[in-house]
Amino acid sequence: KRKAEFVSPIIALVIAVGGNLLQWYFQTRQLRHAASLQKRQLRLTMFDKHFSVYLTVRDFLNRATSSADVPSCKKFLQDTKEAEWLFPQDIVDFINDIYATANDLYSGRNEDTARDWLDGKGHTLAREKFAPFLTLYDEPKT
Repeated sequence: KRKAEFVSPIIALVIAVGGNLLQWYFQTRQLRHAASLQKRQLRLTMFDKHFSVYLTVRDFLNRATSSADVPSCKKFLQDTKEAEWLFPQDIVDFINDIYATANDLYSGRNEDTARDWLDGKGHTLAREKFAPFLTLYDEPKT
């Protein structure tokens, strides 16, 4: 009987500690899951914003040498203004380079060089520079 007096509180203590550990484990897991969902939502939101700027750049490059003019250059700059808040400085500089090159084309300065850059290298650079910002998922770990 004396042994039972010591065992009962110990069993109760083990059960209480075990229950608290299980509760802590599931709460931690739930918090990690919520943080993961928030991260995915943020990534999706940022993807939409990044993709919008990329499409504006790509569309402008597609028509820069055929149908664009000075007003469309100004509209391009206006439509990509939010890039300074969404991207690092090198992409903002790249967008400004597109604008400056298109202005060179329309003003007759370096017309051939500007046309070649807008038709060729501009597209290649756009894909390279925007690619890291246009992924929804991390690369699988190998």
